[in-house]
Amino acid sequence: MEPAGLVSILTTFAMFIAGLAALAIPILTAVWVYRDAERRGNTSAAIWAVGSLVGWPLVLILYLIVRPGQSAAARNMPN
Repeated sequence: MEPAGLVSILTTFAMFIAGLAALAIPILTAVWVYRDAERRGNTSAAIWAVGSLVGWPLVLILYLIVRPGQSAAARNMPN
């Protein structure tokens, strides 16, 4: 195999991996946002998850700013 062909294959492979990452990162972020919002007692968890999927990374940053500080379970525990 000539070097130009190998470079072409490696470039295609790198683009494939980058494409997978571009899809996986927002999806995994949306799952995390949903679980975190549910754990914190947020009734709009699904909306935050869809928003973070569609508007990633802006909605993710907004969620991190406005989310409550503790989970609902932690707030209800006696000291």
